[in-house]
Amino acid sequence: MADGGDESRTDRHIKVGWRLAGVGGETASMVLGGLVIGWGVSEFMGSRTWIVVGGVAGVLTGVMTLIRGSLKLNAEMDKESGVRRGGGGTGSGPASGIGDSGAPDGREEE
Repeated sequence: MADGGDESRTDRHIKVGWRLAGVGGETASMVLGGLVIGWGVSEFMGSRTWIVVGGVAGVLTGVMTLIRGSLKLNAEMDKESGVRRGGGGTGSGPASGIGDSGAPDGREEE
């Protein structure tokens, strides 16, 4: 029989899985929406190039939505687990393993 800690962890994993599925569905709907809008414009304008333009716009919008949703979910998961990640991307500090001296262990180079 599983204890409460394993069960709550499993529930969190299921919740994360469903949220990721939602983000994926949203991405697919953006691509499909772009294609439909492109098809509509191409029917109105009489040129088939608008389907491609709509498809590319849908893919770009979908990927941006996917990245934004994934980063938001990752931040929420880090917040729940108490993990603190350094932002800024300088590559130095306690999280990177590189001290002020630039040496991996923080000692001054000789």
